[in-house]
Amino acid sequence: MQIKGSQETIHACLLGTAVGDAIGLSCEGMPPWMIKRLARASELKHRFLFGRGMWSDDTEHALMIAQALSTAESPDDFAKRFARLLKGWFLRLPAGIGFATLRSAAKLLVGFPHTRSGVFSAGNGPAMRAALIGACFPHDQALSRELCRTHTQTTHTDPKALAASLAITELAALFSRDAHSPCAEQVETLRAIPDAPEWQACVSAIEKALAGQFSLSRLIDELGGQSAKGVSGYALHSVPVAIYAGMRADWNFEATIHSLVEAGGDTDTTAAMAGALSGIRNGCEQIPSEWIEELAEWPVRRERLAKIAERLAANEPVGGELTGRPWELCLRNVVFTIVVLGHVLVRPMLFAGACLRRS
Repeated sequence: MQIKGSQETIHACLLGTAVGDAIGLSCEGMPPWMIKRLARASELKHRFLFGRGMWSDDTEHALMIAQALSTAESPDDFAKRFARLLKGWFLRLPAGIGFATLRSAAKLLVGFPHTRSGVFSAGNGPAMRAALIGACFPHDQALSRELCRTHTQTTHTDPKALAASLAITELAALFSRDAHSPCAEQVETLRAIPDAPEWQACVSAIEKALAGQFSLSRLIDELGGQSAKGVSGYALHSVPVAIYAGMRADWNFEATIHSLVEAGGDTDTTAAMAGALSGIRNGCEQIPSEWIEELAEWPVRRERLAKIAERLAANEPVGGELTGRPWELCLRNVVFTIVVLGHVLVRPMLFAGACLRRS
């Protein structure tokens, strides 16, 4: 398969995913009221590790998509390569893995083929990694849809997960072709997702929200979620909310990420999805420079994202020398897990302190 996306667009997709993911990560799982009390959205910055940012599984999955695309000869070969990478990723004991992805990876490990490894779930795992496909194949809708289908069904077989994943892929392709596409064309693109009646209801909710200039919390309620708890990981909640946040801000990177962090819940994934789309539409230049510079990832440093984009655009293999060797990634996951556990322990104390200061 010949990748036709430009290096600049692919880089913006990867960097937007990584930065959105990292900014949202320190608020992941928090309800909006806690985020507001801790002033996390009003003072938006990296808070994961001493004022620095690390990314989560959202970006790691996007990098696996990059690796699989760079050497795949067909959609089925792409899915096989992605499944092989997913097994290796799972064996490195990543923190915060989604339950559906966990079960799918476990099935792959015990010998299920990629065509039977998916589980019936409408989680947002496939959507969080889908934008890169649209950025790599912006002019071949049939191929991008088939690639989206195969990687989605490797982990999630519910048609609602596929519809949400296709929505991200096709918006990414649209923005790759036309960075100035109007809101009406974006809605038309979302309407064109095939065989997805539940998704059409989501598009209607987005249209209604745009017409009424709804807040994100009201859209969450319209979609059947609970805005007091934040955005859930259900694909037909998180994907429409991420898209609406972008449309509402005309895909301004900072404004879009700000509103999604403020909405709470699955903030790393909503910010990663919207960050990818905003990056494609507006380029790396609109991503706040301090958010980029304060990424503290290893072994896949932020500079490597540009090299990965260069390899993809040139149809050259993306190997472990860029995405991390197994021992490096295992060591990174140990550090990441320790930091996550630290956040779990420290959050109640931070909240108690914030309440005392404001009382």
